[in-house]
Amino acid sequence: MSKGIKVSGLILVSLLITAGLAFAAGDSEEEKMETVVLRFTDWQGGNDGIMNAYNDIIKIFEEENPGYTIEYHQYTVTTYNEFLKPALSGGNPPDLFAVYPGTDAFEVVDSGALLDLEPYIEDEWKGWLGAAYDFK
Repeated sequence: MSKGIKVSGLILVSLLITAGLAFAAGDSEEEKMETVVLRFTDWQGGNDGIMNAYNDIIKIFEEENPGYTIEYHQYTVTTYNEFLKPALSGGNPPDLFAVYPGTDAFEVVDSGALLDLEPYIEDEWKGWLGAAYDFK
């Protein structure tokens, strides 16, 4: 057997062992997928009915969207803006948050953290929401 064939054989065996080890390590695409955490807050603290409903919705969402996790946190009406306003001004607001319909809403709107959803609302949504979809 020539020296070139032996070297080629060794390279081939090395490649096969490396590929086998990589496969055995379980480097599947699903395992490589990073989990995205979406933080969601509101001012419904103490309302077990809403907490239970959101937990059910979150479970459904996470089952239908592998790789996404929702972290839901409730504040009370009196503590919500104490959390939200510093989070907004510090540049670290939750990904999804309710806007309390009080005088503090102007500060939240002026923070620039809100996304105008109207361009994304499809006709099907408009049918569900009626005139409420055009609420500013």
